[in-house]
Amino acid sequence: MYLAFDPKYSLRKGERNILFYRANYETGNLEDLRLLHPNTAIVLSLFNGRRGIEEIKSIISQLFEISPEEKREYFKNFLETWSPFLCEVTDANKHLIKQYDQKEFIIDASQVDLTHFRLTAPITLAYLPTYSCSRNCIYCYAEKEFSPFQAEMPFEKIKAIINEMRKLRVIMLSLGGGDAFTREDFLDILQVVISANITPIVSTKEYLSEPTVRRLREIGLKTIQLSVDSPVPEIADFLTGSKEYFSQIIKTMDRLLKNNIKVTTNTVVTSYNFHELPKLILFLIEKGIASIHLSQYARSLYRHRDDLFLYRKDTNWLASEVNHIQNKYPHCNIEFAGVSRELEDPEEELRKHLTRPPCPAGKSSFVILPDGKVILCEQLPSVSEFVVGDLNRQSIQEVWDSSALKKLIYPSKELFEDAGCSSCDEFEHCVLRLGRCIRETFKAYGNIYSVDPNCPKASAPLRLS
Repeated sequence: MYLAFDPKYSLRKGERNILFYRANYETGNLEDLRLLHPNTAIVLSLFNGRRGIEEIKSIISQLFEISPEEKREYFKNFLETWSPFLCEVTDANKHLIKQYDQKEFIIDASQVDLTHFRLTAPITLAYLPTYSCSRNCIYCYAEKEFSPFQAEMPFEKIKAIINEMRKLRVIMLSLGGGDAFTREDFLDILQVVISANITPIVSTKEYLSEPTVRRLREIGLKTIQLSVDSPVPEIADFLTGSKEYFSQIIKTMDRLLKNNIKVTTNTVVTSYNFHELPKLILFLIEKGIASIHLSQYARSLYRHRDDLFLYRKDTNWLASEVNHIQNKYPHCNIEFAGVSRELEDPEEELRKHLTRPPCPAGKSSFVILPDGKVILCEQLPSVSEFVVGDLNRQSIQEVWDSSALKKLIYPSKELFEDAGCSSCDEFEHCVLRLGRCIRETFKAYGNIYSVDPNCPKASAPLRLS
C-alpha cells in the first residue's frame, strides 16, 4: 500500500514558512490555512504515492540525522498528526497526486517564523477586465462611473500578464468588474487563462446567448457564478436596476446547465428581498443548483443606502430558514455569509478576532484594475494612496516585492497613534501578521490608519453590514 499527501490540499513556500491550504475553486478562496515548519512540509511532500513507508522512514533518517529510535518516535508522532491529510493511492486518484521538489521548501532556520503569513509570490489574483456593466444594481460596490476614465489594457498586454501568472504558478484568477462579459474580447481572455492552466473564477449578471454559452463550453469553462437576488421578478429587477433581469438570468442558467457548465449562485440579502429567499433557495435546488451563497448587504463606498440593511431579527429568521433547508437537502451547499450574531463575552470576542484567518491582500493576492494598475482590494478606490504598482511598466513579481505594497501591509506603528492601536499589545500580531481589513477601516473612518472596525475594542461610527 502506498500513501500520498491528499490532493485536496497543497503546499506553497512563504517568506518564512510553508503555507498549507485547500483551494476553493468555486469562490477563489484559500481555506484550511496553516503555517508549517519547512521540515513538516518536506516530510509531507515525501508522501507522493511512489514511495513506500520504509523508504520514507529511511529518507527522514538521512535528512534529519536522527537515530533509529528517534526515527520511530518521530514517524509515529507525525502519522498521528497528519494521517487525516494522507490517502491511499488508487487508480481513481493517482493522476491527482502532487509531486513536489523537497528543495523548494528549504528556508534558512534563522528566518523560520510560524506566526507570519506571506507568500514569496501571489497564488491567487483578481483582474477587472472592464468597469463596464449593463446593470445598475442599487447595492453596487464597484467604482464604475465614480472613478476617472480608465483605458482598458489591450489584449496582447493581458496575454503577457497571464503568461507571467503561469510562470509564477498562480492557481486562480477572479475575473470581475463591472461585468467582464461586457468586454468584447473577454472570451478570448478567458481562453488564454484556461490555456495557462489557471482556474478562472467567473461571475456575471449578463444575459448569455446560446453561441456564447457554447463557446464557454468549448474553451473549457467548468463553473460560473450567476447573481440571483429574488424569485420575484419585480424585486430582482428593482435590485439590479434593469428590466426583465430575472427572466434573462434564468434563461442564461438553463443554457449553462444544458451545456454541462456548473452553475453556482450568489444573492445579496437586503431588506427588500430577505423574506422571499427561502422560496428562491428551493427554486434553485429544483433547477439543479447545488451551491447557493447568500451575502448580507454591506456598506458600499459609492451607492450606500441604510434602508438596505436588515434588522437583527430578520437576519436570525433567515439564518434559521437556511439552516432548515440545508438539513433537508444535505447534498447542497447553502451558505449565508455575514450573519450577525449576539455579542459574546469580551474576552471571547477578542480571542476570535485574534485567531481570525489572515487577510490575503498583499499576502497571497492583489487586484489588477482595467488599466493595469494594482490595488490590494477591489473595494478600495483606485487613488494614488492605494495604488501599489502598474503592470504596464512592472512585472507582477516587481509589484509584489515593491516598497509601495509592503508599506500598506506593514504600516508603521506611529501611523496609528491617533487610533490607539500603537499602544495595543496585539499590534504586531493583529496588524502586521494577520493584516487589518483596510477596506472596512476606510469605509468606517475614511482613513486606513485607524482601528479595524471588526476589532472588539473598536467603536465604529457607521454600520458596515
